[in-house]
Amino acid sequence: MKLTRPNSPLLILSLALTFSLFTTACDSLIGTDDPVIEAVITIEDQAPPIGVPVVLDGRQSVYEGTDPVFSWSMEVPVGSSTVIAEPSAQVTSFTPDVEGDYIVTLSVEAEGVEDSQTITIPVGGGDVVISGNISSDMIFYSANRYIVTNSISLNNARLEIEPGTEIRFDQGTRLVISSGGIIVADGTEEEPILFTGTNESRGWWHGLVFQGATHPHNLLDHVIIEYGGGEAFHSSTQPANLTIARSVSTNAASVTVTNSILRHSAGFGLFLHANGSMPDSGDNVFTENTLGPATVDASSLHYLDSGSDYTGNDTGSDAVQVIGNSISQNFSWQALNVPYFVRGDISITNSEFSIAPGATFLFDAEMEFLIGSGTVITMSGTEDDPITFSASQETPGWWDGMVIIGTTHPNNIMEHVVIEYAGRSAFHSSTEPANLTIARSVSSNIARVSLKNSTMRHSAGYGLFLHSNGNMEGSEYNTYTDNEEGPVRAYTTGAHYFDSGSNYSGNGANDYVWINANSQNQSVTWQALDVPYGMMGESTVNSGNFVIEPGAEFSFDVNAGLILGGDISLSIVGTAAEPIIFTAMESSPGWWKGVYIIGTQQPNNIMEHVVIEYAGSSAWHSSVQPANLVVGRSVSSNYARLELRNSTMRFSDGQGLHVHSGSEINNDVCDVNAFDNNATDGCVVME
Repeated sequence: MKLTRPNSPLLILSLALTFSLFTTACDSLIGTDDPVIEAVITIEDQAPPIGVPVVLDGRQSVYEGTDPVFSWSMEVPVGSSTVIAEPSAQVTSFTPDVEGDYIVTLSVEAEGVEDSQTITIPVGGGDVVISGNISSDMIFYSANRYIVTNSISLNNARLEIEPGTEIRFDQGTRLVISSGGIIVADGTEEEPILFTGTNESRGWWHGLVFQGATHPHNLLDHVIIEYGGGEAFHSSTQPANLTIARSVSTNAASVTVTNSILRHSAGFGLFLHANGSMPDSGDNVFTENTLGPATVDASSLHYLDSGSDYTGNDTGSDAVQVIGNSISQNFSWQALNVPYFVRGDISITNSEFSIAPGATFLFDAEMEFLIGSGTVITMSGTEDDPITFSASQETPGWWDGMVIIGTTHPNNIMEHVVIEYAGRSAFHSSTEPANLTIARSVSSNIARVSLKNSTMRHSAGYGLFLHSNGNMEGSEYNTYTDNEEGPVRAYTTGAHYFDSGSNYSGNGANDYVWINANSQNQSVTWQALDVPYGMMGESTVNSGNFVIEPGAEFSFDVNAGLILGGDISLSIVGTAAEPIIFTAMESSPGWWKGVYIIGTQQPNNIMEHVVIEYAGSSAWHSSVQPANLVVGRSVSSNYARLELRNSTMRFSDGQGLHVHSGSEINNDVCDVNAFDNNATDGCVVME
């Protein structure tokens, strides 16, 4: 490291003075045998700045003999703690630490004769040139202005910077705090520390870089860093005023940044790598930067705080850019006063994480947000401050969407959340494109989350895809609208998670809660929604108490049907004003197969105020006939029991009602129900 002071005159005590002292000494010794001796002090800078070592040179001293003894002493100003490095050396030094006069005395003794000289060295502020690496502890003093002329490193040393200090960097230079380096830049509100360029032009210098510097004392408080970001430090980083860490683990870095301003960068104010940390950081300002306030790896995103200001950057760049990554640690993402702009897939596993109300994430094209195994999800927005997952361009299908798999924690919650403009492609061959996908086909990818007061909209696919391995217990009051393929696609096993308090409308011609057929084996209630259930395939409900609420409507795809069997207990009861309707997606007799009740002989099985229409496409079994409603079939284990009242069976391509022999139904079934416009018989009860 070389430290110089520009334009400092070389101070060597004048030859005239030296000669005078010499002749005086000689005159005093004429006529004696005492040796000639004279103490002479030489220094380079007659008014050195604080913090720059002052070399004290006694080699110009005059003496006889071969074993002179040198002795240095010094009087220092009030408040100084500096000392002479080697008081008995011919050439030594001291480092002034406060302004004022330093009175230095050199005594030289040889052959029993001693002489001394005393000089006063005034120390004040000035320009100090830094042109080499810092490898020993230093203090930068506020009385000086420091000019960095080459890119330098702080290695295995501590640099302390006083409040109010100004450090200016020449074009294309940077300061790298490397392994073992510690920087303590502790300014104040009244006297911030300034890192700037020798020219006030964005990108003039490259900025501060931390790599391999992980000491917990690294601190930037009340610091201004400006006009940097001229060049990225490494291919794994971005141009920024402040860069923390880079790609390999040995280049991890940590620094606390508080109450500071990062501005006028030609890149970002801050670049924070996955290997970087900013513990206890906050209340900073990132403004007037060309590319944006900050670019941060997803795994380090939790270091950004809501108390900082990220606004006022160049047009279109007021967003914190997020580098996608895998995260396996507990964290919380705060709401900033700008969005997060996600430029890469994010995957979270084995984490307890939360997102604060008001946080907004804008995803770049084709990006995906995966929440995987071992996670505990807390996304609790509010009505006024929802958590929003949107797109960098408001186009349906711009990004892939959010996927939740492998986490079944009962506390998983998403409340007052908005997910929009996703559904570009399906997460897996067992799923469908959607804003939100919950679970997929293998058992390790089961998932559970409670979704409340949330909105799924503008998807190029569905608002929500719920796999048969998915659980949405406790979900309610959601809105699924303006989705191209429909509000929801789920399985029979998930139909009971959809509630009458939610809104499923506004999805054009696809206003159905689409249900893929599979087998339900627990007690469930299917609620009345503001759109029909779109039934695809042959859904089965086999056990437990099965309830359908008044007003529920089921619209069946071609050849689809509903099987109610096993030890199920049926309560399918509408009202005159709100009947339960089983119909077809196309009003054509025989469009779908119908409702088939087998094997359940519970005495309380009842269907009342029910409409079944446009079914009878084919017989459920060779022992029965095509019909809107079939009760039982040939073997005793498939006999069934039902009470049917105040209901309508119409527009069947076969019979309206077919009851197989051995099954039980109310004796007046053909009288208390309506059978209209069926292709063959209306009401058939076999003996």
